[in-house]
Order: sequence, then C-alpha cells, then structure tokens
Amino acid sequence: IQRITVATVQSYVKVCRVNVGTFQVIIIDEAHHVSNLEGQYAQVLMSSAAHTKIGVTATRSANEQGKWSAEALLGRVIGEYTMKEAQEDDVLAKPTIHMYTNKTPAIWVDLPDYEDKYLFGIVTNLNRNIKIVNIAKKFIKEGKTTLVTVTSIEHGQRLEELFQQFNLDVKFIYGKSSTAERDNIKDGLK
Repeated sequence: IQRITVATVQSYVKVCRVNVGTFQVIIIDEAHHVSNLEGQYAQVLMSSAAHTKIGVTATRSANEQGKWSAEALLGRVIGEYTMKEAQEDDVLAKPTIHMYTNKTPAIWVDLPDYEDKYLFGIVTNLNRNIKIVNIAKKFIKEGKTTLVTVTSIEHGQRLEELFQQFNLDVKFIYGKSSTAERDNIKDGLK
C-alpha cells in the first residue's frame, strides 16, 4: 500500500481491508453510490479507521435512505460546487446535446428477449450504425475530437470495421486492448 492508493471499491473490499488502519483519509468518488448501510461502500467506510472520509458526487441520492446513509457514513454536506460555477471557472464546458432518432423495424420491437432486441436493434443494425458513422464524420469535419461509447464489445468491433470501410482510421478500445494501444490513443489526443 502506497501513500496514495486508488482502488475500485471491489478491490478495496477484497485486498485493502486487511490494511484497515493504514488509510487516514478515504475519498469516495461517485459518492451517490453510498446509498444504504449494507452495500460495499458501507463496508469500506464502516471497516475503515480513517478519521477523514470525503464523498464527491455530482448527483446526490434522490431517496431518503441514500441521503441518510451518505450522511451517516460520510457526514453532512460541507460544500457544493454548481455546474454554473464550474462553467464560470472554465472547469466545465457547457454541454451541447444532440439527439438523433432512428426508426426501428416493428419486427425487432416484437422480439421477446431484450438481448435479441438489443442485438438486432443496436449492435447489428446497419442503418443505425451508418448514422453513427455519419454523425461522427460531421463532427470530425468541424475539427472536433469525437468519442463513441458502446455497451457491447461486438458493437464496438462492428463500428470500428464500419468506420474503416468509410476510410476513417478508428480504433476500438476495450478491456483486452493493450496498454500500448491505449497509450497510443491518448498520445494522439494531445
């Protein structure tokens, strides 16, 4: 354990708990996940001997149990930094949101399984995927770096192939991507 350790809550529960007295400060990012007294975040916070426990979140819990659990485990809210303040401080850009629709054939809507609907309506839906490529191309022409996120590996691989068919050098990064591949992508963004 180093002076500063970054760990997923799952790793902390498995590995770091034996060093319960090691940490003097615990910072919980995405603290809205401290939503009850039984979950992994509660285990971490209740098993730690840290005197200082800090929670950071952009979205406080909407339900009473979550609010009370967070206050019991982290303490009361001591400060807020609004989106407006962050924009004024040039820490946060004002987002521009574009929503695009795509017609889904009725046959896919009638499929019984969500997995099948997702496979045919999203992953293998060529019209939808071409629309994603064309939208990304539009932003690239405007000189904007563009990130396309996906939920399934197969979808990411299909989009990567489709971008390449449109003569765009696009790399799909996922869990099995090598460190070198990831570093190459990051270096390309500088």
